[in-house]
Amino acid sequence: MMTCVCVCVCVGVFLLVICPTFLQRGRRMDEYKERRVAETTSHNLCSHRLKLLQTFLAPSPLTKMKLDLVAMVTSSSTSIRSVTTKLLPLLLPLLLIGWLEQAAAHPADRALSPPLRSGETYTAVHEVSRHAQSLEKDDDSSVRLHARIGADQDHMKVCCLHANILNYYLTNILCHRHEQHPKMLRVKIDLSRVSDDLQAHGCNVTHYHDHHHAVEFRRKLASMEGERGINKAVGEIDILFTYLSDYCVHNKNNTANAANAAAL
Repeated sequence: MMTCVCVCVCVGVFLLVICPTFLQRGRRMDEYKERRVAETTSHNLCSHRLKLLQTFLAPSPLTKMKLDLVAMVTSSSTSIRSVTTKLLPLLLPLLLIGWLEQAAAHPADRALSPPLRSGETYTAVHEVSRHAQSLEKDDDSSVRLHARIGADQDHMKVCCLHANILNYYLTNILCHRHEQHPKMLRVKIDLSRVSDDLQAHGCNVTHYHDHHHAVEFRRKLASMEGERGINKAVGEIDILFTYLSDYCVHNKNNTANAANAAAL
């Protein structure tokens, strides 16, 4: 009987004291496990979001290729600029020579007569002209024998017109000025060459004898009476040379223009 009572007491103590302790400890373990699971889940979620963010911000393969290409071009440009700066003083003379050769070979820039592009002839003509102008009277400086030519005129027709006036210079003006200036003989020889070349290229100088510009030139010259008129004409020989240089040039329609020059 006593034994049964002791057993009952022990069972009661276990149920009242020890069992709740174990139950509480079990609940704590469950709560701990739940927190760990929650923390692990949260960590995994943050890691996943971080990976997504890195993927979003990371450049695409095409963008990365473009960036690499820009870096390469920038580096190459710097190197090329450095090399170009060093080679430029050497390349410029070569480029200039090539340009001059091309310009000299271009038909539109080639004169119909070599003296028209000669620096020596140009200098001689202008020296003779300035010398004659220094001998002019004050009243003569306001007179102009050569008519002004419009920019829209046919080049070959203007050329042949002034070839006629040049022929008049050679036969009626320059022959009176052999000893007037040291360069006069050079001017006569070169302009005679020009006259021959222009006639060889189709200029019929006699056709322009009655052209109104040629007639007006001779009328003004005659009104200045002899020596004054001749000196005035020599003073304007630079104007004549300029017209010949500007208009007596090759172009692709040169043959047709020479054939139609009589229509001016």
